[in-house]
Amino acid sequence: MAHVTNMKIADGKGRSQVVLLARGSSSAAVLHAAPHVPHLAAVVLLHAVAELAEVARARKHRLPWQMQIHGVLRHYDLPDLLAALPASVSVAVASPLSAKRRRLSWRQAWRSYRLAARRFQGMRMRILMGQDEVTFQIARFLTVLFRGGVRR
Repeated sequence: MAHVTNMKIADGKGRSQVVLLARGSSSAAVLHAAPHVPHLAAVVLLHAVAELAEVARARKHRLPWQMQIHGVLRHYDLPDLLAALPASVSVAVASPLSAKRRRLSWRQAWRSYRLAARRFQGMRMRILMGQDEVTFQIARFLTVLFRGGVRR
């Protein structure tokens, strides 16, 4: 099931900031749209497929056909889209999945997102693992993000 939600949150200075939340296969569309969203403060991906390259390598996968973007891997993959976001945008990736919709281990997730992690050095990017605590972790991520406003 794919869901996309955006939230406008006042930053305490009278400005609205946008947070994009995506679940499942809609995450790829959100990553493509994120650079074009004005006042973007954060992107939260829940149960997102980590890499399109893995989808291409998998003989069988459990993803909708919309996730198959012809020729895209010659130019970029999904972690590259994260790395291309402005440094002012915070990112949380929660419980990333494989092409077969299996939860990735911490090591697999880190390997997929290391380029984006280097780009965000220090960072405003978090990889959140563990099914039971994901909602709590996302809430905490957003609380920390908006405590005292978003730095621009």
